[in-house]
Formats: sequence, structure tokens, C-alpha cells
Amino acid sequence: MTTVDQPIRILLFGPLPIAGDHVGGAKAAFVQMVSDIEDLDWVETDVVNLSRALKSAGRIRRVYLNLQGLFKTVVNTLLRGHASDVWALNVSPVGSFTLLPIMATLATLYRKPLIVRMFGGSFHDDYSSLNKLQRSLYKQAFRSCNLVTMETRKLMNDLSDFQNLQWLPNTRNNQLPLIVKSDCKKFIFLSQIRKEKGVREIIRAMSLVASDVSVDFYGSIFDRELVGSIEQTPGLAYCGELPPEQVYQALSQYDALLLPTYWQGEGLPGVIVEAFQSGIPVIASDWRQIPELVEHGYNGLLVKSEDDKSLAEAIDALAGSSEFYAQLCANAGTSGEQYRSKPWNEKFCAWCARAQY
Repeated sequence: MTTVDQPIRILLFGPLPIAGDHVGGAKAAFVQMVSDIEDLDWVETDVVNLSRALKSAGRIRRVYLNLQGLFKTVVNTLLRGHASDVWALNVSPVGSFTLLPIMATLATLYRKPLIVRMFGGSFHDDYSSLNKLQRSLYKQAFRSCNLVTMETRKLMNDLSDFQNLQWLPNTRNNQLPLIVKSDCKKFIFLSQIRKEKGVREIIRAMSLVASDVSVDFYGSIFDRELVGSIEQTPGLAYCGELPPEQVYQALSQYDALLLPTYWQGEGLPGVIVEAFQSGIPVIASDWRQIPELVEHGYNGLLVKSEDDKSLAEAIDALAGSSEFYAQLCANAGTSGEQYRSKPWNEKFCAWCARAQY
């Protein structure tokens, strides 16, 4: 347990849930971070919410809301920055390309240490897509940070020429007791309803599955045609968006999670951690850094992305063997303990405390 002579004051920037915006993994992770840090008696926090009501916004409206959000963030920093010892920015790679250079400049002017938590697994690809001038300016801001955390080990390796990096995986903290399950018949999909998350593959796989199983879908709708296809397919149902506080209760009612994603920004999906901490295994694609979380045949099964047949075979494998399924459940619970949020968020605060010196 970390202790300091006097409480460290951290100005936390990050996305909290608001009306009119999508609920996603970054918000869930930041909400958990704020909650965990509030339990530490040696840390005081002030939170600047970076969320914008983008859910139903058109292109022009999105531009306006993004500019408005940037302006509010700068104003909040100017007004509240002096009172904190350390600034901690929690942001996606794309968001950081605009915000980080500004925050790094302000941190230098205010003589405040700046810690950045980067969400997702696409930083290296997104950074490489910048032009030469953008990369140069951004790299200068990046190197000026006292510390930048990355979500995946692959990103740590890809960015090994940067010296100010630490690994901070996606974490959660399920408090519900695990429910022992005997067979696998009820599957859950809990993510955005869009083709890149593998929804189309699940729909198609159902015609190939030999077992008597069902799949319920939860998540924000990005493609309404997919919802129509779900509702027209026997054994499938769309059940709406799930508030963050109901996620663990919902997961406890199912036997396994499906996430055959090929979403470009995928890092270590928080929903997989949530499933593990609920004691249920995962069938996921071997996409990007997901194999860092899901170990094939140990805590779940990995399938090829955009492959209906391999997905159907994996579903049948779980549904067809109670003994194999029970072993995966036990290992999933063990894996989930490695991603408990409290020790990781306390470590984050310890990094913030050391950044003062």
C-alpha cells in the first residue's frame, strides 16, 4: 500500500457518462478509476469530464461539440490547474492528437507534471497515419509528458524508443459472487451493434451451429439493419443498451461471451475482463491484441476474424462438452483476478506521486 506525507492532488481528465452519448469501454474504465481513487486516503481528485453528447449528432454538430468540448477543457484547466499537484489525462489516441499538445503546453506553463493514460490498442497505427509535421509536433508533446501508459504489451514493444512508458491494462472490479454453471447454452454479445464488432458473423454462424443455443445482444446501435437481421434470426434477440451498473448482473445470467470483433481500435476489451470476473469464458477473434487476454483453450476460444464457420465450431465446442466448459469457467475467473482495478489504479496514483519529484 502506498502512503505519502500529505495527500496528492490529481486533476483527472477523462470521459464520464452523460445523457446523449454512447456508453463504451473507455467510460467504464474511467468511471472505475475515479471510484477506486476516491477510496484512497492519500489522494484528492478534481475531475474534468471530456464527454460530449455525440450520440445523435450529425457531422456539423459533431464538429461544433468537439470544438466546444476542447474550449471547455482548456478553460477548466486554466481555472483549476493551479490547485492540483499532477494532471492526468485519460484519452483515446485520436483524441490525444488534438488535446495532448495543448495540455502539454499548459502543463509546461503551469509547471505541472502530466501523466497520460492512452485507451485502446490503435495508437501506433493512428500515429503512423499523421503527416510528417503532425508527427513531429505530437512527438514533442508526447516526450514532454512525465509518463504515458499503454493498454497492451504489443504497444509497449512497438513504442520501445520512447522512454516514458508504462503498461496499464484495461481493468474492472466486479463485486458480485461467481455463479457456478454446468453447461453452455446462453451466449451474450455486449458491445456496439456494428459489423466491425462481428455482429454479422454471429448472425451467419447461427445457421451453422448444431447445438441448441441462444444469443442476446446488448449495446448502442450503429447499424439498424443489423438489428433487423438479429430480430429475424431464430435464437437471436436484441435487448437494448445496458447501463454500466447493470453489466455484471446481466453477465451473471449468461454462460459465455461472444466478441468476434475486427474493430480497428480494439485494445484489451473491457467486456472480456468483465466476463472473466463474472466467471464466464469468451469466444473472441484472434484480432490485434486480444490474444493477450484470451488464451485459446484456457479461459476461452479464439477464432479467425470474419469467419462464420470457425465461430460456429467454437460455439458448438462450448455447448457440446460440460467438462471442457467447466474448466474454461474456472480459468476465466482466475484470469479476471489479474485485472482487478483497485491495485492497478493505486499504482497509477503512485506514478502520479513520483512525477512530482
